[in-house]
Order: sequence, then C-alpha cells, then structure tokens
Amino acid sequence: MASGECQIAVTNSYYLARLMRSGKPEDQAVVERVGVVFPNQDSWGTHVNVAGGAVARHSRNTAGAVKFLEYLASPAAQNHFANGNNEWPAAKGVSFDNPALKSMTAGGKFKSETIPISAVGANQVKVQQMLDRVGFK
Repeated sequence: MASGECQIAVTNSYYLARLMRSGKPEDQAVVERVGVVFPNQDSWGTHVNVAGGAVARHSRNTAGAVKFLEYLASPAAQNHFANGNNEWPAAKGVSFDNPALKSMTAGGKFKSETIPISAVGANQVKVQQMLDRVGFK
C-alpha cells in the first residue's frame, strides 16, 4: 500500500504497530501513508487470529503446564504481549500502555468478533475443504 501498488490490504495489526513504534525514517514514511480500519466495530466485531494452549494428556509436569497457561492469561503476561509484542490482550480487562495500539482505535478500545471458539473448531474441516477446492496453497 505504501508503495502505491494497491489501495487496501489486510494485515495483522501487530505488523503495523511495529512500524508505528519504529524510529526508522523509512518505517515512519510508511505509517504516514496508511490508515487503519477495523471492520464491523458497530456490529459483530473484527476477526481475530485464534491461538490456544493445552496440557498434553500424558504430560510429565501437568501442574507446571497448568501454571504456565495460567500465567499466560494473567494481566502481567497479557500486558507484556500488548506492550512488548504489539498484540491485543486476550484476557478481558487488561489495561496496556502501547501508543501504537491505542492510536489504531479510540483509546485502545477494540471489539473482536463474538463467534464462539467451539463454532470455529466445528467448521475447521469445512474451511480446509473449501480452500482445497479453490486451490489455495
């Protein structure tokens, strides 16, 4: 987009946030040429990438694995993801102080889609079959 090859692009917000927080003049030049739109903020919300964690059934250290997952969902870890990695917090109510993320929205408020993760999982095979039919690699 910044080079003028297209007028719209879809990207993960953390890539743009990295450019926004960069001190390099060439990165700042890109930031000046693009805008941000999160679709569906007045209705069902914007799609978000889904990542998850689990404990393997035969884990050698189940208690440690559970403790690690609990830490990842904690305000401290979520704050690190927001401020250090430019990712939106996944846990509700976590405040952050990332100027790039806040500048993309009205004060850092963002409405993600509300599709239950169980519905996403239930349709995973159908989506892959659709991608296979159209030849997506």
